[in-house]
Amino acid sequence: EKATHNICTAQALNALAGMTGLALDPTPPATVTDFLGAIVETVLTVRAASSDHTLLLDSSLVIEGEDCSIVFLLVPDHGGAGELLERVGLA
Repeated sequence: EKATHNICTAQALNALAGMTGLALDPTPPATVTDFLGAIVETVLTVRAASSDHTLLLDSSLVIEGEDCSIVFLLVPDHGGAGELLERVGLA
């Protein structure tokens, strides 16, 4: 099941990269078990030195006839959030 998640995540990121023309390089996946706030805080603390903004994308997909919900936490490099939003017409 993790492989399916990784493939779906990579495809969604590739689609976003294709829509924006940006080079989007994912970090290796990790599995953690904790309260959501603790997980998000850990991710943001590690990346806070290189970014001022974080994007949370809530996606609904249909994969092989099954509904699938994926939440992406994007922590772009400094200035990347604004550029990404601008390229998709949201800024």
